[in-house]
Amino acid sequence: MSNQKEYPKLTMEQVIDLVIAGKSAEGLRERTLRDYRKDWKYFVTGLEKNYEIETVDELSPQIFRDDINYLKYDAPKYDGHKYIQSGQGIGLSDTTINIRLRVYRAMFNFL
Repeated sequence: MSNQKEYPKLTMEQVIDLVIAGKSAEGLRERTLRDYRKDWKYFVTGLEKNYEIETVDELSPQIFRDDINYLKYDAPKYDGHKYIQSGQGIGLSDTTINIRLRVYRAMFNFL
């Protein structure tokens, strides 16, 4: 018997819609919900560049490890930021990476 959780065959867009609706009903602040959307968009954009994954059940621990390595060593700082120009260096801070991982963990725990 496997200890691994089984996730439904939801598209990445269905995942964020479901999580936002549920977390909104739980009373999370709009700012938190906006951050969930933003961090999920960063994750999905990276997936689309590197993998052919259609549903959330296809994700693996290795994909998350690859994402962490990308964020730590290759991601441009402030990429897509509204007010700060990119070109500020490469590699996100451990704090930023951990915030994103906490968002993903909360989302998967919700699912």
